[in-house]
Amino acid sequence: MLLLISLFFQAACYTYIPLEVHETKAQSSTSSSKNIQTISNSPTSMENFSKNWISEYSISVKIGTPPQFFKLLINTASSWTFISEQRCPGCKKPEHLFNRTASSSYRFQSKLNDFSFENFSTTSKLSSDLMSLDNSKDQVNQIFLLGFGDTEIILPESNVDGYLGLGLKNWSYRTFPENLKIYQSAESSAFSIFLSKDESKMASNIIFGGYDLKKYAVEDSFADVEIAENDDWKIKVSLIMFGHVKICENQLALIHTGIDTILGPEKQIEELYKYLLYTYYCWEAIDSIRCPIMPNNKEPYPILYVYIESQEYSIDPSTYLREIVDDQMGNVLLVLIKKSQNLFWSLGHPFLKNYYIVFDIEEKSIGLAKSLNKGKIENEETQETPIDNDSPTANGELSSVSNEERLIYVSIIFLLLIIVLILSIGLIWCCLKRSEMIYIDQEIED
Repeated sequence: MLLLISLFFQAACYTYIPLEVHETKAQSSTSSSKNIQTISNSPTSMENFSKNWISEYSISVKIGTPPQFFKLLINTASSWTFISEQRCPGCKKPEHLFNRTASSSYRFQSKLNDFSFENFSTTSKLSSDLMSLDNSKDQVNQIFLLGFGDTEIILPESNVDGYLGLGLKNWSYRTFPENLKIYQSAESSAFSIFLSKDESKMASNIIFGGYDLKKYAVEDSFADVEIAENDDWKIKVSLIMFGHVKICENQLALIHTGIDTILGPEKQIEELYKYLLYTYYCWEAIDSIRCPIMPNNKEPYPILYVYIESQEYSIDPSTYLREIVDDQMGNVLLVLIKKSQNLFWSLGHPFLKNYYIVFDIEEKSIGLAKSLNKGKIENEETQETPIDNDSPTANGELSSVSNEERLIYVSIIFLLLIIVLILSIGLIWCCLKRSEMIYIDQEIED
């Protein structure tokens, strides 16, 4: 009985609220940077590298005279471009190190200590040199950081040679997309990113100077969102739901191309983990939460919903779960939603694989459109999965029960259990009294 009461109280510990599904409508924009017919440049393919459950996207660039070739990680979290010097003491990687003495166009600017990226730092030289895309002859004079500390610390287990800073500049110098416009290699400093779920069918790419909705996005799904702060690509998020579980409200979220996870504040992610542990029989690991390939309760893993300006954006399980081999459990699912020390969320590759993103530096806005990946998945699900008209989800609403209703249910059941307990005690007492009376009668007769 106590076990039954405990289970009901556990079921009431999560916050469930009803969801209204909003269709993401296209919003008109008067900005010239949104005219794809006049400014869209040819896409630059991005290389996807995966190792030890880490995934990263990079592009090839040329720096110096004569040119030296590098693979740089696409990074919208920082406005600094960073590579390492050939002479850095103790450097074993990255594989390609910059030889400044071999470049006639290299210029030293000043020395900077402790350049930071995420949780790492190194000593750098503020430098400038000619830079261009590997598939382009258009060169720009780019200011960047040349590291000469131990880059093994700042580039752990990575296949890249450095970072291409695509964040909004605060105290840094012009970013590469801005220089492309200054040097008239592009009509706009905007750039767009498409991450493919199947590189064999369509390669991941970045377009500097514009975007192509017709090729990479679902029709009539584009929406423009103003950034929340002037120094990075953060937007306001009104609500985050995990299935029908409310995780948080009124948060900031950074659109982060340099991570293959979704990051959130520690306490909020812990609530999400509790739901996975309780509902899907997942278990905790050092790197994250791991789950069985097939949920034990036979329910599909939930969708992560992010609400931005009253519009619903969803991250399906196929992008936030990655199949890996566990030494003890065999094939399992690694949850790519992890804790962060930051007070804001970071939406990495799982989000970008669902949405085609346009970063507009001039307008200080982010354009969001359903990725072609997402459109194909939704069409396949619509064709293969019949919709039950009697189901609460048939009209676009997720089934849910409020906290008040759950408390009422628990109270009623608890009251019924008390009544049953009282009746049971009364019945036992009556039986005992009856037995006592029978015994007394037998003694009198004797």
